[in-house]
Amino acid sequence: MNARFGRFAIGAFAVLGFVAATAGSAFAQTPTPRSLMAGVKFEAASAATTSAFKVTTSRPSYRRQQNTSNDDGGVGFGVLAGITRNTLSSDDLEDFFKANTGTMLGVWVGGNKNGTVGFTGEFIYLIRKSDTDEGKFSYPALEIPAVFHINFGPEDRNKGLGYVIVGPVFTINLKQKLDDVDISEDFNGADIGLIAGGGFEILRFAVEVRGNWGFRSISDEGDVGDIKTRSIEFLVKFRIN
Repeated sequence: MNARFGRFAIGAFAVLGFVAATAGSAFAQTPTPRSLMAGVKFEAASAATTSAFKVTTSRPSYRRQQNTSNDDGGVGFGVLAGITRNTLSSDDLEDFFKANTGTMLGVWVGGNKNGTVGFTGEFIYLIRKSDTDEGKFSYPALEIPAVFHINFGPEDRNKGLGYVIVGPVFTINLKQKLDDVDISEDFNGADIGLIAGGGFEILRFAVEVRGNWGFRSISDEGDVGDIKTRSIEFLVKFRIN
């Protein structure tokens, strides 16, 4: 019994010694609490003052961080409307097609709206018309320019700026009619071309003039020959954001 008690006592003392050593080490590492009056100086008051001590504190100085974010990025979005003056050129049908005026309506979206160089895409519904010896020819289309937009002028857009655009244009030809008769089977469904021009923007409004040159023949009839589109477009644009 005494032997068991002795072994138990030795084990108990060993555990107590370990606990005491651990607590002492933790106590030694515990940081000394800082005084709530740290940073406060007490100076002896002059004879003219009635208080025994004068308390002065040092205030930290705060520097206002400047906003260095770049506002040149972001995507602009807007609407457009205008007129288009279309002509159709053909070696085999010279002077057969006469220029006429159509209308256009659409939307545009572009990145880097406040930068120097950006990329703009447009989705425009065109109503194109030409006069022929056999009647009025209408050939509406969906026009999708994908152009580089290069700005020049002051950084403050409220003061106005000029810009130029250049890039490819994809045209999806819709139903073609000659005096309300559907002749779509005689024409290709798509065209690709080049758009180039320039404009002036102030506040959220822009006025733009550009040329559109089609590269493919819109005719599917071999005996008629190549019929290519040429147009001058006058647009007014409004930026929503």
